[in-house]
Amino acid sequence: MNRRFFHLPENMTQMARNAFRTTLAFIVADLIVLGFLFYQALQMSSWQLSLSIGSSALLLAFIIASLWLVLHGRSELGIWLTIVPWLFVLLSSSWVIAGLGFVMMLTAITITTLVAPQTLPSRQVAPLVLTAIVLGVLTFLVDSFLPT
Repeated sequence: MNRRFFHLPENMTQMARNAFRTTLAFIVADLIVLGFLFYQALQMSSWQLSLSIGSSALLLAFIIASLWLVLHGRSELGIWLTIVPWLFVLLSSSWVIAGLGFVMMLTAITITTLVAPQTLPSRQVAPLVLTAIVLGVLTFLVDSFLPT
């Protein structure tokens, strides 16, 4: 019995396979974050947790749409639709959670720099990394200068 839960298309390129794995990793990570946020919301209720749950749920919807795009041959758009909303979630989280802006900036730049060359054609890597740098620095500035 060699059954699989789903079949990847046979003609899928290595970049598309990497994009598929990346979106799956983002789904698992977002589900873990959502579970943690729901647990925190049960312990104490606050508008910051509600905002974080909402943004993580919206990110999950974007990532699921990205997975569908990757499976249907649009892996480049799927990766863009995974990374850019995640960067905006980091930006909103730095506004809500004080003191994590620098760490979030480093995370945004590092993960995007590691994921982009493996999942995108070379002409799209630099714009995505530049987007991550700009939004990462903006995340740090929001944490540094806006009141929480």
